[in-house]
Amino acid sequence: MMQVLVPNAAEESGSRRRVPFDVILVAVWAVPAALAVIETYTFARTSGRPFSLQSIILRETATWATYGLLAPLIFRLANRFPLRAPSVRRHLALHVCGAILAGSAAAAADTAATQLTRNATDSAQLLTMSVERMFLSWWLGGLAVAFLAYFVVVGVAHAMSYFREAQQRREDALRLEGQLADARLAALQGRLHPHFLYNTLNAITVLVRDGDITRSTRMLELLSTMLRRVLDGSLPQIVPLSTELVLLRQYLEIEEVRFSDRLTVTLDVDPHARQAGVPTLVTQPLAENVIRHAVANTLRHVTLSIDAHVISNPEGRDTLELTVSDDGPGLTPGWERRRIEHTGLSATALRITTLHGPDGSLEIHPRADGGTVSTVRIPYVKLPEHRDDEWAALDDGLTRQAV
Repeated sequence: MMQVLVPNAAEESGSRRRVPFDVILVAVWAVPAALAVIETYTFARTSGRPFSLQSIILRETATWATYGLLAPLIFRLANRFPLRAPSVRRHLALHVCGAILAGSAAAAADTAATQLTRNATDSAQLLTMSVERMFLSWWLGGLAVAFLAYFVVVGVAHAMSYFREAQQRREDALRLEGQLADARLAALQGRLHPHFLYNTLNAITVLVRDGDITRSTRMLELLSTMLRRVLDGSLPQIVPLSTELVLLRQYLEIEEVRFSDRLTVTLDVDPHARQAGVPTLVTQPLAENVIRHAVANTLRHVTLSIDAHVISNPEGRDTLELTVSDDGPGLTPGWERRRIEHTGLSATALRITTLHGPDGSLEIHPRADGGTVSTVRIPYVKLPEHRDDEWAALDDGLTRQAV
């Protein structure tokens, strides 16, 4: 049944009464214009000299009306050319030129208003002053006000931009918390799949029956630790790569027992990359994709390779490149569509772009010599490694196998 949502009267009324921001931005300048008129009028009355109220209004409002009309343009320029690294100097020079031009426009408006309202009550000097000299006088006298007015608008634009970014970060944090919970549930669902559990327990049973107490005990420890770590909610949003690889290695060690005759896992981890911050459980969906499509669906031997390296950037912003690849059968026709439909990969790509914006990416493509390559690229941020006793034992084992 189709449901039609009709806004209530209060919402419609509120939307009709909403004033465009540009109108507010222009209207704000009526305040200093009114104060300037009141000030000049008061001085003229108290001094006892003759004056024209019309001249006072036109001359005093000319400057502030000019800045008011220019305010929306200045606001857009501030958003288009923000005073942020790495372009602070270039954008600041542009805004300084903008302030000078705004002051010139205000001086031209003042000159025109004065020329239109000159009368016998003006001083002899003002009555005999040429247009060029009057413009120069207004321009020099109002340059400080021009810079102040221009950069007040720039400051408001930056403040609103920072406020929007802070709001977006809060919304992203809430969304990421939900995505992390979904990732934990997805990881748990994949690891607790009945078929997976059955084969894992069956492999342990075979090891015990064969008297291989060391490997069967190791398998039970891995399964227990893996389930506890995923379920206890202690994993933060970002973890060091070393911690992420420990979690991945626990999963893969169990899979190696299941497919001992046709799965080999290799690691090539740059020591500098081990302390890089990565989204929690970012590699598990990539490895699971290999197990499901390259290992479980073929009888040939498959090597799953995990590589992590830090790529230096001439601008000083290093990038972590994390790759999960295999030499399996490779991608089949229509894999791009299925990738979009694949919840685990889609959620992983969304978390990466939400955390790192355009600087983060997930790419999946076929290898030239057969197989698939999944590559995660994110900005390199160094984190302290977590080293409690349990993690240290697992991580040391991971390091020995990586050498």
